[in-house]
Amino acid sequence: MNWKSSFNDRMKNRLSVFLLATAFAAASACSVTQKTKQAETPPPDLRPEWVKTRPFRPGVYTGIGSAPKVGVGADHQSQAKYQALNDLASEISVTISGSSLLYQAEANDRYAESFQSSVKTRTVEQLTGYELSGIYEDDDQYWVWYTLDKAVYASDKKTRKQKAIELALFHRGLAKDHLTAGEDILAIENYLKALEDLHDFWNEALKADVDGQEDLLGNRILSELGEVVRNIRIDPISEIHEVLIGKKLTDDLAFEITGHSGADLENAPVFVNLRGYRMPSNQLSSDRNGMIVARDLPRELRPEKSELRCTLNMVNLIERSTKDPMIAILANSISPPSASCSVQFRYPSIQLVQAENSDGPTANGSDEFVLELKSLLYKSGFDVVDRNGEMRIEVGRVFRESIKRNKFVHTSLDLRLRLTDDSGRLLNEVSAREIKGTHLSAEQSRREALDKAREALKKRYYRDLLRPVFP
Repeated sequence: MNWKSSFNDRMKNRLSVFLLATAFAAASACSVTQKTKQAETPPPDLRPEWVKTRPFRPGVYTGIGSAPKVGVGADHQSQAKYQALNDLASEISVTISGSSLLYQAEANDRYAESFQSSVKTRTVEQLTGYELSGIYEDDDQYWVWYTLDKAVYASDKKTRKQKAIELALFHRGLAKDHLTAGEDILAIENYLKALEDLHDFWNEALKADVDGQEDLLGNRILSELGEVVRNIRIDPISEIHEVLIGKKLTDDLAFEITGHSGADLENAPVFVNLRGYRMPSNQLSSDRNGMIVARDLPRELRPEKSELRCTLNMVNLIERSTKDPMIAILANSISPPSASCSVQFRYPSIQLVQAENSDGPTANGSDEFVLELKSLLYKSGFDVVDRNGEMRIEVGRVFRESIKRNKFVHTSLDLRLRLTDDSGRLLNEVSAREIKGTHLSAEQSRREALDKAREALKKRYYRDLLRPVFP
């Protein structure tokens, strides 16, 4: 074999290897392309059409709800059903008529959204006649489809409307009877119940036979309710009161509440508010004589002029008549009756008296301790009098025997202050023992002890004596 033949053989072998490698690479590339195309092809959507696209059927309301299958024991079926019913209720439109009760109460702009939400919730609770049109689930989700024939719903609504009218007329009749008997508060409660009866139809021009004539029933009931409320009177027993701070009330802060016929109203709830203060209890009710008496005043009163106002508590009347929160919104259009009286708060006059067996000058003398006590009382706003005080402070001081040691005289002072009312009833008491004074003379040591007592009076004892009575 010559060299040319050997060279040709080697070239043929190399060409064969190259062609084989090329063919293998092409086959691999084709396989990868096919797999990629297979991966890019989405799996078929096995869900029913009503899950993919919301169905539309003439004359039928549709409600579709779904819930994820998450958590151990999750009640996804109930959740999906609830969502479907909510969706069904959403298709039942709620519009507000210009002749409706809601519109008359000037609540259209302010409360339309709240009303629509409330009606939707009640619609879900009252829905009947709907049918289960489909259920579907996969590994992750659960779907429910309900349908409701519009004619069936309209028939059911007509029945509910007639029942609501009958109940409202019944409660209106009771209200009229209570008015005849002079029981205006019970009349108001029944008018409120009549409004609750009509709740689902506040947005409609709901007509009914009222006293032999066709009228808008809801509007009529609201108008009559407002008239009853406006005819209630609240009058102060006295328009001006003076109240001594720290003393038991002798002048009743009272109001009288009467109805449309002038008769006293029993069990009428009211708010009682004192301007500038928070009342310990501001919700009261009238007694059998129609009287409302504010006896529980705030403890921390100041010597100033204020105003006590009494207002019919419509919130309480609503709460004890109905559980419907929307009634309060509707009743906002009615202004409750109110009345007020002027109250002048002042501190009682105080008389300083000397306790029996007390050492030193009389309480009304020029003793610096007593002068300091007077000064503190004046600064606090009290009037200090020589006699016939509305309260008294009894000043008691007893000096112990002075003892002389190493040229110095040591004196101890026992101090007691008692606050009483004008009948002698003890209101508070503070005392201190062994307030010490030391000096070269007995007179100066007594004076030093008394000066220490005066300083202690300013820093502590005056405040401790009066704070429980005048917070």
